Amino acid sequence: MKKFLLLLKKFKDLFDPGYWAEKIFVKSGLRDKAMNSRVKRFEQSLTGWKYWAYQIVGGAVIFTILEYLFNLIGLTMIPF
Repeated sequence: MKKFLLLLKKFKDLFDPGYWAEKIFVKSGLRDKAMNSRVKRFEQSLTGWKYWAYQIVGGAVIFTILEYLFNLIGLTMIPF
C-alpha cells in the first residue's frame, strides 16, 4: 500500500506545473538569491504600521501602473 501511494504521488508530480516550477527555482539558484535579497531583508525589518503601509502603498502603486498599461491596449483589471 505504501509503494502504491508513493507511486501515485510521483504520478501527480509528473503532471503538476508547481512541482516543476519549484524544482527549477531551487536548482537554478534563484531561491537562494531571493532569500538573501536586500528587498527581503528590508521587508522583514519592518514592523507594525510600517509593514502594513509598505504592503498597501506598494500594492496600490503596482496596481495603478498595471491598470494604466492595460488601458493602453484597451483592457482593464477593474471589473465594471
